[in-house]
Amino acid sequence: MMKKAIITIFIISGTVVGFIAVWFRQSTDTIFLLNVPGTILSDAIYSLSIRFIGDPSSSQAHSTIPWLLRVPQVYVPASILFWGMLGTLFATFFKPKTIAIIIGLYLIAFGIVYLLVEIVS
Repeated sequence: MMKKAIITIFIISGTVVGFIAVWFRQSTDTIFLLNVPGTILSDAIYSLSIRFIGDPSSSQAHSTIPWLLRVPQVYVPASILFWGMLGTLFATFFKPKTIAIIIGLYLIAFGIVYLLVEIVS
């Protein structure tokens, strides 16, 4: 029961940070730091989509792939996929207390980086 709850929380948080990343991308040139892994996966999916599904030689290569695979829309499904898979791995191999510590450290680390970026800019 606890494993299902952990996986569900990770999927929900992946959905939330995916939508925030879409909004963030339209508002600024920087990436949403709490979703760095999801953003990297999204950019890879986008590039591979153009290469294998779209027409990379087109001057409008972005328009040759399905809408859901374009940036910034691809941030949502890629974030759900990444965070859902990570939650599944964590729920399988770690205890809930360890997961909470790992996620807490992740939030602190990227929160500090985000604050430093905001102070500098």
